[in-house]
Amino acid sequence: MPTSPSLAWRARVTTAVVLSIALFVPVAGAQSRTGFAVNRFEPAERGSQQLVVDSLDLRAGSAAAGATLDYAYKPLVVYDATGAERHALVRHQTIVHLGGAFVVAGRLRLALDAPVALYQDGESAVVDGVALSPATAPSFGDVRLAADVRVVGDHGEPFSLAVGVRGWLPTGLRSQFTSDGSARLAPQVLAAGAFDVLVWAARVALVYRSRDDAYAGRELGSELFAAAGAGVRTRDGRLLVGPEMFAASAFTGKAKFLGSRETPVEWLFGAHYDISENLRAGAGVGGGVGHGYGAPVVRGVASLEWIRSAPARRSPTGDPEPRTPWEGFEGGGGQGNPPKKERPLAVVTENEIRIEEELRFATDSAELLGGSDAVLGAVKRILDEHPEIRRLRIEGHTDATGYAAYNDDLSTRRAASVEAWLVGRGVAKERLESAGLGSKEPLDTNETEEGRAKNRRVVFRILP
Repeated sequence: MPTSPSLAWRARVTTAVVLSIALFVPVAGAQSRTGFAVNRFEPAERGSQQLVVDSLDLRAGSAAAGATLDYAYKPLVVYDATGAERHALVRHQTIVHLGGAFVVAGRLRLALDAPVALYQDGESAVVDGVALSPATAPSFGDVRLAADVRVVGDHGEPFSLAVGVRGWLPTGLRSQFTSDGSARLAPQVLAAGAFDVLVWAARVALVYRSRDDAYAGRELGSELFAAAGAGVRTRDGRLLVGPEMFAASAFTGKAKFLGSRETPVEWLFGAHYDISENLRAGAGVGGGVGHGYGAPVVRGVASLEWIRSAPARRSPTGDPEPRTPWEGFEGGGGQGNPPKKERPLAVVTENEIRIEEELRFATDSAELLGGSDAVLGAVKRILDEHPEIRRLRIEGHTDATGYAAYNDDLSTRRAASVEAWLVGRGVAKERLESAGLGSKEPLDTNETEEGRAKNRRVVFRILP
């Protein structure tokens, strides 16, 4: 039976409506939201003895390069109103940070950090009708560039201050939670200091993020970032152990500044150890406080770095360069020339017994090396020949490389070692005293190797 035109028209209209509904409903139900840079762990610039905060080793010629491995368990979790976990969009995230830093003119540091997510997984979720895809694959992260300028103080002093800026290039993937998809910029202020074996550091930054939308009910936006840390180090400066804490809170868009949902907080307890003069290892463990996005349940960190301080990290005080065998003599030799004339190894002046060759010590030690015996023997002969020198003070001096407290301690022990050598060879103990002055009385600048070499010395001061 033929179909009437009106029935055919109605059938076509009905089919179109049904198809439209069928197409629309899945699209609306599958409305998706791309991710953002979720990881809150930003390692300190290479060369620091702490994980997040910066020890501000901005000495001329300093440089470092290395890798930091960062594992986070559940850094991005969706919770319900009662605080119970619903979905782990990022369950496991393992990132390696490759980077380096170098210091120009003892004041400006330039640095780079390139993160690569090696392994990620998670589970998908639907929140408020929005489909959220999990992290599922390796991915590059946002490359970080930094420049910092030392303003006040030196490394190892009680207080030093630097200002700078960090910038992130959008080299990661939003779909894998390794990027915002746009550049970020963070002007910052850094401070650090040391009191004997105790050290501290802090950093405050304003992080500009162009994203100010919401993700699964949590507001994103520009943030105020703050970090602080403290630690205890060994006397030789090779091991540093202590806690750190860092947090960020969004304050743009609809974000509630310092609100628990918009403020991820983390803590880390870590250590760094100088394996050798140019190799440093670090490790730490911690976790998040509260349910802020990016703060994991557990975080583990490990690092390995090549480091070069100025000078080439022979020791925190440095040791004088060995003299060539012919130094300390005058005149020529050989046929037709006058015989060599030996220069005295020690001479008396009005205020001191001046030695013409520096004493030699074992690295990081107060142990006198054999080459020092001749010089000290010359000092002893002068004391034997000049009984009017009733009192002699032996002063140990260092350059400014390394920690001030360690320099003071090592210079004190070295001066005492020289005193013990003289007493052991018959000089009356009541004629001698010793003192370590560290780097407090430099003869020359500590910005050049030549100046540092002049500052590393032992002085025999004649007292009234």
